[in-house]
Amino acid sequence: MGKQILKTETRFAVHLPANDRREDSHYVKEQITYDDGTIGSKTSIITNYERPVWVTTASASLRNYKEKKEFAPFSELTGKKCTESDLNKTAAMMLGKPWAARNRDELKADPYLYGYDIPSTSFIKLKSLKANDFSQSPYTYATFDIETTTTDPKQLLMATFTMRDGDRTFVHTAIIDTFFGSTKNPTSRIEMAIKEYLPQYSDKLNLMVTYHATVPELIKDIFKTANERAPDFLGIWNMDFDLGVIIRELEDRNLYLTDYLCDQKVPWKSRHCKYKRGQTKKVTASGVVKPINPSLQWHSLQSTSSFFVIDAMCTYRQLRLATAEEPSYSLDAILQKELGSRKLKFEAADKYKGEKWHNFMTANYPAEYVVYNIYDCIAMLELEEKLKDITMALPEYAGISDFARFNSQSRKLTDALFVFGLSKGVVIGTASNTKEVVEIDDDLLSDEDDDDETLDPNKFKTLALDGWIQLLPQNLLLNEGLQIFTDFPFLVTKLRGLGCDFDSVSSYPSCLQVGNVSKETCLNEIITITGLREVVFREQNLSVMVGDTNLLEYFSVMFELPDLTELDRIIAEEYPVNYPSLTKGACEE
Repeated sequence: MGKQILKTETRFAVHLPANDRREDSHYVKEQITYDDGTIGSKTSIITNYERPVWVTTASASLRNYKEKKEFAPFSELTGKKCTESDLNKTAAMMLGKPWAARNRDELKADPYLYGYDIPSTSFIKLKSLKANDFSQSPYTYATFDIETTTTDPKQLLMATFTMRDGDRTFVHTAIIDTFFGSTKNPTSRIEMAIKEYLPQYSDKLNLMVTYHATVPELIKDIFKTANERAPDFLGIWNMDFDLGVIIRELEDRNLYLTDYLCDQKVPWKSRHCKYKRGQTKKVTASGVVKPINPSLQWHSLQSTSSFFVIDAMCTYRQLRLATAEEPSYSLDAILQKELGSRKLKFEAADKYKGEKWHNFMTANYPAEYVVYNIYDCIAMLELEEKLKDITMALPEYAGISDFARFNSQSRKLTDALFVFGLSKGVVIGTASNTKEVVEIDDDLLSDEDDDDETLDPNKFKTLALDGWIQLLPQNLLLNEGLQIFTDFPFLVTKLRGLGCDFDSVSSYPSCLQVGNVSKETCLNEIITITGLREVVFREQNLSVMVGDTNLLEYFSVMFELPDLTELDRIIAEEYPVNYPSLTKGACEE
């Protein structure tokens, strides 16, 4: 009798949209735990998987609201299952808007649509998590790194794949065969260099070195190994560089990524490989374009490979957003901080830096340079074994969310609230892509309304969410800077001796959870104040949050109470004898 399966866990799923050569499909990676303690993996293609979507039941008593709801109970909803490729068409027909099947924004704006935002891959992951009581065993992990020329464009010289194999480490390094020139027995020289520079690993490595006449052959060979070893995650430090080089090398030769990066056991019609670069720059409220630190960029490779490619550098940063920013997120800097180690250095090249260092090493010490590449991968394995960022923390925080969207707080929150809602018998609403216009019916604000008339709250629109983050207007600053120039002692500068900035760490969504902020817990919301422009009460409400500062001004503006000058006059009239003016000196009781 063979070993029995104890549990099966979905690691990730990739949606393969229907097209001319295939039906709607999902490529699913699973980890299997057997009764003898061994762990295996399996990938499969699921065809025409159907996910649910819900709409408010078509009745006048239920479809009687205009504002979106956060949740709706199953008793008020009608559900239907469909493939992800048919989601828009199905939702449009259920809403009675067949023309909206081609207009995703119109669908998402409809207040009667529920569960639409949850992708099919999340439903697949949810089924697995529910079957395993929402616990996940550690993911398996391997690392990958490349070395290139310093020319522009950069040419691939070698690539290394490493993965733990019991108490040993498997290493496959694929090298362009011209790299060693006329050197004989380059593999022996590499092994000797490992013994010299990595003696602690020399007896624990299963080393495989291959040489290739062309770059595409090199790429195909190293990814063939990765797909055969089938880790759950393939970690790359700053993956945009490595994958950027690999993808350009293939595309410049008009080659398909699917023929090189994907698992070649997957039928050709079902192969899929698409690299999506994350946001690399942002535009501030003032219109200034600023680059986003590479450690905050989140790139993804959606591929029918037996592993999910993850940026180890970005994962390290994402899991520590609430802590102080590191001076550098280079692999060398993080290794030094977390492990007390550094990337390999070579005494003969100590006088070189940057590109000159790489050029010197490739020209004079090619075997040592290969060892340098290998150690980068081994060090990443050791870093993960200490931190467990990717094998444990990342999957736990992601929940049912796709790893490709792990950097999206709103995506993770939506998915988590969906799961929470299911446990309460409700389904989460659908967020709109379009901004709602601020509209207020003036008749509803009239003093002539009958006291018994019930105002329809659905006629109100809430305040827009933009424009709340602002700098203190310069025209309100007092000219009280430091006088620091000896030659001009009376010159008042814009420099200040003391400064203050207040940032609430991890305030969103924690502040909403602590405050139980929800449409369902909100009885009234101020959307306008007669006699005050919106910009004024926004400014006052922001100002009052800093404590006692400007409280007199707040009540004077917001409630038309006397200002300081008026208070001075009133009190002076009431107590004319020995009254110390509020505006001219200190007031002592």
